[in-house]
Amino acid sequence: MPKSPLEKALEKYQKEAAKNVKKKIQADKRLADKQRREANRQAQIDARRERAASIVNGQLTVGGLKIIDSTAEELVANICDGYKRNDFKLTNNDIRIPEYLERDLQFEFEKLKQYGLISQYAYYISGIWEISILPSILSYFQDKENAMNQEQKTSSYTNIFNGDVSDIQIQ
Repeated sequence: MPKSPLEKALEKYQKEAAKNVKKKIQADKRLADKQRREANRQAQIDARRERAASIVNGQLTVGGLKIIDSTAEELVANICDGYKRNDFKLTNNDIRIPEYLERDLQFEFEKLKQYGLISQYAYYISGIWEISILPSILSYFQDKENAMNQEQKTSSYTNIFNGDVSDIQIQ
């Protein structure tokens, strides 16, 4: 027996409703995946920032200057050697980074940012990166030498006495 126009319309409506529900479910899944990826990305950024902060905060301060760790110092040396422009920007095309530093370059950039030597960095999946340096990075090694010399001049002296120390005047 042929279907009535009402049955055909009802069938068509049910198919469209099922299709819309399916689309909604897929859209919700895509949104959930996107939110999960963003949460994972933010967790990685936060972990990198905390790891860098633990290193930066553990470094010595000499004469008011935070002495950076040796890995960061090597990166700073490479940056200073490769900096030729006057716009305080560098990209991966400007300098050659050793392979062992390239493996976790975002972490090294985060440390430099926390040391106050760069203002921002961008690292892309393709391995391309860009940093905005601060003028203090270009004078870091001179500033470090000056701070070390100043610290040596102001360091206290220790006298070691082997014997009777009565009637001794120390100025």
